[in-house]
Amino acid sequence: DASRCAENRRSMAKYSIMDAIQQPNTELEMKTTSKHPPEMAIRHRNYLDFFIYPFSNLCASVFICGKISPRKFSPLKWLPAASILPFPPAVCLNAPMNLTHLLQKLRLRYGSQATVIRTLRAMGVRVGEGCRIYATDFGSEPWLIKIGNRVCISNDVTFVNHGLNWPFQEKHESLTGFGPIEIKDNCQIGVRATILPHVTIGPNSIVGAGSVVTKSVPPAVVVAGNPARVICTMAEYEQKCVARHIDIPLDRNAARKVLEARFWGEGGDGKE
Repeated sequence: DASRCAENRRSMAKYSIMDAIQQPNTELEMKTTSKHPPEMAIRHRNYLDFFIYPFSNLCASVFICGKISPRKFSPLKWLPAASILPFPPAVCLNAPMNLTHLLQKLRLRYGSQATVIRTLRAMGVRVGEGCRIYATDFGSEPWLIKIGNRVCISNDVTFVNHGLNWPFQEKHESLTGFGPIEIKDNCQIGVRATILPHVTIGPNSIVGAGSVVTKSVPPAVVVAGNPARVICTMAEYEQKCVARHIDIPLDRNAARKVLEARFWGEGGDGKE
């Protein structure tokens, strides 16, 4: 009701949007009290989805190239204080979304390969030379990831460097589990693969799309599945690739015509 909204505005005057976005890297709890019931939090989440998040993405895109320091010029400062809102930003933010983290995600998603490699190294990932990386999820411990030379990592690959121990937190005062991930030279990781802690992927190996890699991969093999297992050797897979090879022009439109004619018939419309 109106009285409760007015009370919320007064109590939240000390918060600002920048306080929520630029929180240090510690978890923000979703607080639902009598003043902020769950249904109210849902409305607040929708408000952020339609206003604050798109606006922050737009502002952060200015810094994708890394030529302007967010500390020197931040359009996010134009946002009004949260005293005009009937809720605290912390109610809606389950995790911190500071500007540095947002910029990293944008650079990894939309930046050139040079920008991606530079961003990953700044995050602590050890990256070799000649790599092509399209993934954006390097977990909460990117400094435990090592990538060799000439490695290709496809879209939506997930790196997990910590274990699952939440059910034991009530029993133990502090219980953690971490492990490194290393990808050796000349490997390829397929789209949406997940790599778990304490995994080393041997040189000249391939991880199939959607695989869950729970243990180390030998050199020169192809693995796939959940959990990932050896499917064939690289020599066998190379023979299959050579047998399926199709010569196509460099021009994309010309390549389309060749492939449509090959698979759908001369007209490219599914008719022979």
